[in-house]
Amino acid sequence: MEEDGPRWDALYALLVRLKERGVPIDGVGFQDHEYAVGDRTDPEVFRRKVRALAGLGLKARVSEADVLVDEDEEDIQARQLAGKLAVCGEEPNCTSFSTWGFTDKYGSTADLRHYPPSPGNALPWDATYEVKPAY
Repeated sequence: MEEDGPRWDALYALLVRLKERGVPIDGVGFQDHEYAVGDRTDPEVFRRKVRALAGLGLKARVSEADVLVDEDEEDIQARQLAGKLAVCGEEPNCTSFSTWGFTDKYGSTADLRHYPPSPGNALPWDATYEVKPAY
């Protein structure tokens, strides 16, 4: 829903209807899972969503963020996470920003069906707990 399009439009229209009817709603949580190039959202597009929520008197938060990349694309991962974190830091109605774990060893893209787990590459620390550029 971070992108422009029918999902966002439907959510926004729902929020407007809920507010008009006096339904108690305080905010919206974003789950920013970016597992493919097409999942990546420009931070300024995300900012427009956060500001639109502020216009309705709602808070925003990123409850789960991870950006899956190849090892040679960790700069992309860093830019995506830093960009969204910056938006949350700059917009007063954005209350929190959380990644979906902290180490690739146990992140949402790790293959936990085997032991030891096969790590993914979506979080700020690698599988050996070393920081990556996203940190």
